[in-house]
Amino acid sequence: MSQKVLVIRFSALGDLLLTTGPLAQLRQQRPDLEVHMLTSEIGQELFINSTDVVQTHVVPKGSHFFALLKILRQLPEFDVIIDWQGNFKSAIARLFQGCQSYVINKQSRKRRAFVRDRSYASDLKQHVVEKYYSLLQEAFDCKPLPVEALRPIFPAQSLTFAKNEFDFKNAVAIHPYASQGNKEWPHFKALCETLNARRIPVVVVGASSTKIGLPDSPLLVDLTNKTTIREMAAIIAQAKAFVSTDSGPMHMGVAVNAPTLALFGPTTKEFGFYPEFNNVRVLENNTLECRPCHVHGGNICHRGDHACMVSIAVESVVQSLEKLGERNASQ
Repeated sequence: MSQKVLVIRFSALGDLLLTTGPLAQLRQQRPDLEVHMLTSEIGQELFINSTDVVQTHVVPKGSHFFALLKILRQLPEFDVIIDWQGNFKSAIARLFQGCQSYVINKQSRKRRAFVRDRSYASDLKQHVVEKYYSLLQEAFDCKPLPVEALRPIFPAQSLTFAKNEFDFKNAVAIHPYASQGNKEWPHFKALCETLNARRIPVVVVGASSTKIGLPDSPLLVDLTNKTTIREMAAIIAQAKAFVSTDSGPMHMGVAVNAPTLALFGPTTKEFGFYPEFNNVRVLENNTLECRPCHVHGGNICHRGDHACMVSIAVESVVQSLEKLGERNASQ
């Protein structure tokens, strides 16, 4: 009888996407395992029809304690738990199951210390996908692999809708939003204007309660809050290139193997989310001593000028997009 494995990761979009590479490797190396996932509604959408996860069990966002207990009581019994969340909810799930568990070390204390005084830099070398995979190695003796073999994977479907016959295939897709204000890049409107002036179409994707100012142009379509996650993935995959802030959709660009340009400011490589994969470039200002200023990016710039993002010039973004295009043309 195959072992039943429960993987726990509730949120968010980027974190969930980063589980896909390690899960794919687990299925390749241990096809005998029956893998389930305890996750959120976002995770359920991502793993629909997944060949790596047999079933998702959903804990709705914002569920109170007793609602969580009700869901946990309905779970089948598992032989092994892989806890990639490492919080109170996942600890309760482990307690309910009472089986062998492996829990991620988020290195939260060391990351906060690194922000404060740049200590523990030598300990903050692992990418998040490597941290995820290390638990699979410990639990199931999976073989060592390079980071690229663990890159996120998402099977982008064909674009199933059109917008006034918009030229998605020759467009640059952009995701200008971020969960933390300090991660936002203030020059997206100027980038759209520059690309449109060169007759390059632009499609804006993502979800946000506040929209940025965008130029009024027949070469631009704004699909903010108008797509599902899968539709957004299809648009990014079909576009000629993708520009994004440090965010969940940035990881989607990597997962669908789009030529991706990531704009980094208040966060740095040491936090484990840096997209160090093929077909990706990162623009950042490495001359600023104030970086990183917050583990998650934050909403207040203590310098008062948001220099880490403001200093990334539009022309630098355009040049990086051209280099991404040249590299893909030569492959």
